Amino acid sequence: MVAAREKLGWDFWGRLGLATFCFANIFFGIAVGWASCIFGGIIGTALFGHLAFLRFREIYPSRRGS
Repeated sequence: MVAAREKLGWDFWGRLGLATFCFANIFFGIAVGWASCIFGGIIGTALFGHLAFLRFREIYPSRRGS
């Protein structure tokens, strides 16, 4: 590895490291963004659905219980 570094020079390895770092940052940023969007959507839908269900039960009470 040291011989390859000396042959190619530090410029190549620096650029390769920077490119890898940037790609990893972009990839993880997109992955985390999508995950938060999906989980936020699931939680929001569940919460809204639950509240709507409770409101629906208030307006239309069950006739089985009475």
